[in-house]
Amino acid sequence: AYVPPKIIIIPSPLIRAETYFDLREPLQKFGRVGILELPETGNYGSMKKVWYPEDYARWISSFMAERHFRDLILIGHSNSGPIVAKVASLIPDRIQSIVLADSIGVEDQKPLRVLGGRLW
Repeated sequence: AYVPPKIIIIPSPLIRAETYFDLREPLQKFGRVGILELPETGNYGSMKKVWYPEDYARWISSFMAERHFRDLILIGHSNSGPIVAKVASLIPDRIQSIVLADSIGVEDQKPLRVLGGRLW
């Protein structure tokens, strides 16, 4: 039986998940859609620790593994693009593909080919 993919939007750490709510409906024709807000997002100035992209990537990877998520399509926007790319390198067996939308740090396509995933 066909199981639709899980599409997870990873918001930029600089903004709240609610900013992406309008994207859920149009993406639902491709699979089940969720938005995973990153730790301490939007706490401008009141963060308990400094989070680097690698920290977020490890946190997301653990979150996905603990829930046994597989065949994921991860969408990274802006500052979450490098985070999503790092997640794909940490748990490639759980990732079906990644989508980088207006991502920072991607000036050519070589980093994307290295990941070996299918991209939209």
